[in-house]
Amino acid sequence: MRFLYMLCRNSLGAAGLLAGLVATAAAAAPPAAPATASKPAIAADAAAVLERMAAYLKGLDRFSISARETRDEVLAYGYKLQRQQTANMVVQRPDKMRVEVEGDLKVRTYVYDGRTLTILAPMQGVYAQVEAPPGLEPLLNGLLNRGVEMPLIDMLLQAVKGNLAEGVLGGRLVGTSRVDGIAVDHLAFRQATIDWQLWVEQGARPLPRKLAITTRHEVGEPQFTVVLEWNLEPDIDAGTFAFSPPPGARRIGFEGDAAGASP
Repeated sequence: MRFLYMLCRNSLGAAGLLAGLVATAAAAAPPAAPATASKPAIAADAAAVLERMAAYLKGLDRFSISARETRDEVLAYGYKLQRQQTANMVVQRPDKMRVEVEGDLKVRTYVYDGRTLTILAPMQGVYAQVEAPPGLEPLLNGLLNRGVEMPLIDMLLQAVKGNLAEGVLGGRLVGTSRVDGIAVDHLAFRQATIDWQLWVEQGARPLPRKLAITTRHEVGEPQFTVVLEWNLEPDIDAGTFAFSPPPGARRIGFEGDAAGASP
């Protein structure tokens, strides 16, 4: 998964804004080692689950996700803090998205209407707007290049492109489990610097229900975990992807200001 390493580092860290959106593609995981004919990098049963999930996600025209996220923040001498965050996303393909995030460190709202991306920091009373390319995939790729952070970027890119296996050195199907009472396939994968696990709903709706990432090369091996609730028939109206500044909100440049109020 190309962006998992930076997702794990940046989503709730002191320098990061939100879960899931990475700073640059430069920190992408190294390419996977070539698989041998006798031992592929990913076991066939695990690869089949990923393929079913990717095909299903790419077929969704509209959906909403509620995410419950926890993250380890490793302090001096190895002390750990666990940060928490919720994120709610509504997507209407090909070119509409709204994301609302509330966490221990930051509160943000993102609105994309197919022409303009708006980022609101309500606690600071500021917002930023920038002209955006048409379509979710070019938008998200552009955000990566600009160093903008948003929640669930990896999952959304997966829904558009399907590239979870990129950079994987090994993967297997662990077995069957349950997430929020839903039967899931539990998958485990290794990349150069991280281990990650994925729980995918069994049956006719192979949706990702949980993701856990462990950063092996950092002190304390911090972990990021997110549990996802899906709605494939979300209520969408004319105001879902429209933005009106709250009373008193001040527009700032897209890069933010020196006071740290940057969206």
